[in-house]
Amino acid sequence: MKDRHGYPATPRWVILGGLALALLVGAAALMTSGGGHGPGRHFQSGSSEASFKDGDS
Repeated sequence: MKDRHGYPATPRWVILGGLALALLVGAAALMTSGGGHGPGRHFQSGSSEASFKDGDS
């Protein structure tokens, strides 16, 4: 089937590359945005995992 617009369609590798790049940029933005999320928010400020080694569980 011939393209009706007179120019070739975008190659699949360009579309997939753009999608992969967009996903990487989005993931990097989520990881660097912070916002108090992550495993560190489950500990009180000033406490660490080392305080649990005395058998306090």
